[in-house]
Amino acid sequence: MKKVILLSVVFLLLITGCKTTYNLQDSKNAHDQILEAIHSKKIVFIGETHTTVFPIIYMTQNIEKFYEAGVRYLFLEEEGDGFSFTDGNYDNYKICIVPQWCTYGWKYEYHLMEKEITRINQLHPEDPINVIFPENGVVLPEDMNDGVAVLNARDEQAHKTIIKIMDAAKPEDKAIIFYGDGHGSKVPDNYWDYEGLWYPSGYYLNKYYGDQYAAFDIWYLRNDDYTKVKYGKDSNFKVLDEKYLSEKQSSAFDYFCVTDQRIYGITYPYITTDENIKAVYDIVCNFSSDKTDPFYDSNVVEFGFAISFLKYYFGDLFPFSFEKNNLEEALIILDEKVFRGGKSPSSFCVDLPSFTMTEWEKYSEYMFSYMWLENYLLNNIDTEKMQKKAAGYVIYNMNHAVKMNPHDIWPKYWLAYFKTEKAKLSNRKSAFKAAISEWENFFNEDAAYTCPALLQAYRRIAYCYSELGDKAQEQLYFEKAERLAGIFPFDSMNEYYFGY
Repeated sequence: MKKVILLSVVFLLLITGCKTTYNLQDSKNAHDQILEAIHSKKIVFIGETHTTVFPIIYMTQNIEKFYEAGVRYLFLEEEGDGFSFTDGNYDNYKICIVPQWCTYGWKYEYHLMEKEITRINQLHPEDPINVIFPENGVVLPEDMNDGVAVLNARDEQAHKTIIKIMDAAKPEDKAIIFYGDGHGSKVPDNYWDYEGLWYPSGYYLNKYYGDQYAAFDIWYLRNDDYTKVKYGKDSNFKVLDEKYLSEKQSSAFDYFCVTDQRIYGITYPYITTDENIKAVYDIVCNFSSDKTDPFYDSNVVEFGFAISFLKYYFGDLFPFSFEKNNLEEALIILDEKVFRGGKSPSSFCVDLPSFTMTEWEKYSEYMFSYMWLENYLLNNIDTEKMQKKAAGYVIYNMNHAVKMNPHDIWPKYWLAYFKTEKAKLSNRKSAFKAAISEWENFFNEDAAYTCPALLQAYRRIAYCYSELGDKAQEQLYFEKAERLAGIFPFDSMNEYYFGY
């Protein structure tokens, strides 16, 4: 089932206008507390936020210890969160492509956790960790825009599946539920501005299991303009003391764990394994233009991303262009030269970076721009002063991203996009000229013409020329945009992903 992308409710630490100090030097090590709970409880919920991957890395590093403590069941959110368990068999391997600049799951670190679980299970084939997606079989509401109804349907299915399986398990078997953190809360709550209450799985599990259920939330807390944190020398992963929590937070989770490790994670396609490349290729080849599919719009977005990554991987071996509308021909050439050429697909990615995971995670920081980019596109930044600040931050980060990975078209797109935003905010002709220069750099790349944001790029440069009074150039790019709009279903990508 395709993942319905909904941001988990995060019980954020309340920060006042003055600087708040958290002295955690003598606070309990969070890992010790989690391990203690696994030893003493039947079910332990460990929450993650879909924004950072520290919880996934933590799980990967410690899953063997959890196995030794008795964990035989691991309940995971929908497969759309990045898990497609293969047990070493990649024949049916699939991925989902999400924007590197957005707060969604589907980061490659999920797959590294998957591989570690597979390794442990190969060591213990008679007594493995059973990986279960408890939402399988969920009946979703007709109105998929009703966030609370969707969440309640999911959690209704999930908690019933978990209880059924664990009631039939051996008395000594234990379970970890690794989910978006809001799902583990022990109390119902509002979800953004939707009507009605969200009843998370944790609410039902706490009622059923009582003190045999423990809920942990994990979030990052680090030094910034408003916060001072002292972790101490022994660990930078601590349990937050009750005195720092509100009554609402304390009732929702048994333990609030914090870390200063803010790692955003890298999306699958950047890791150029043969399996990932083939999965991207399959997304393009298997795309359905069936508009009755309830996920059609998100499928079009993913299809667009996949096309741009094929160009990123193979360059001239994939001679596609949205303007030429020659996808069928380009796929035939790619199939003959790459996928039927007798060599591994990854061997054709000769000029792409071979970063370590640490380096890729640094690249992801630049692409994510510490959430400034996404918040800007979502209109979460409502003052002109902060919008200017956000545009400056994104430009700064995209310049670094271009230096790290000049083959990636996306930082070049966002560099031009936010130079345009900066020009709009300043209303200076010199700023519009700088934006046009950046758009010209973008259009000089062959990859620009396989970028699903191409329509927006044409519209943006046309706007810049209009602000300079250059009617001829404005009309040129306006006409390019008009022709392009009739070729590809860009209207189905009228989402904030690309700044439309």
